[in-house]
Amino acid sequence: MLFRSTLRVRVAAITPEAEAVKRFRLEPVDGGPLPPFAGGAHVTVLMKDGERTIRNAYSLAGSPDDLSAYEIGVARSETSRGGSIFLHEKVAVGDELEIGHPVNLFPLAQGARKQLFVAGGIGITPFLPMMEQAARASVPFELHYSIRSRAAGAFVDDLVARFPGRVHLHVSDEGTRLDLDRLFAHQPLGTHLYVCGPQRL
Repeated sequence: MLFRSTLRVRVAAITPEAEAVKRFRLEPVDGGPLPPFAGGAHVTVLMKDGERTIRNAYSLAGSPDDLSAYEIGVARSETSRGGSIFLHEKVAVGDELEIGHPVNLFPLAQGARKQLFVAGGIGITPFLPMMEQAARASVPFELHYSIRSRAAGAFVDDLVARFPGRVHLHVSDEGTRLDLDRLFAHQPLGTHLYVCGPQRL
């Protein structure tokens, strides 16, 4: 075993979510349920590519209430260490993978009066379960999602349908860029900010 404790999962579905982004649904080989997790958690996926083993961390994007499977969103990147290309090109439905247990280094702050999420590109993935948790706890929240184009925006249709009025899209090729100074100036005391995205964000 490459980790002291790992989980064997089977790829149950692969769904295109946007340009160069796929959603992978991973079900336990032994029938589950999988270990519980909270919004902001990630798992490390181990990938055997010939003699090389690739280990990449991916945020869990599915519902914390659904432990029959984990879901991750993966953006293909030519400049990555190879994990995204491996998943996009070499992994098919029915394949088995080895993953680590969920680890959470990006949890929701307890006691926040409001949760403010700012995402760019594939950085949207940890916010999917975090927004679900906030909604379930009746904590006010909003998402500001910066994307190059609507075609490049992963999970956009799902987000808008599930959280109407709380999802704000900032689309570069439509000229609607995110104004952080203006956004932060209108937040109430007790607001907690979460940011996830590429370095330029």
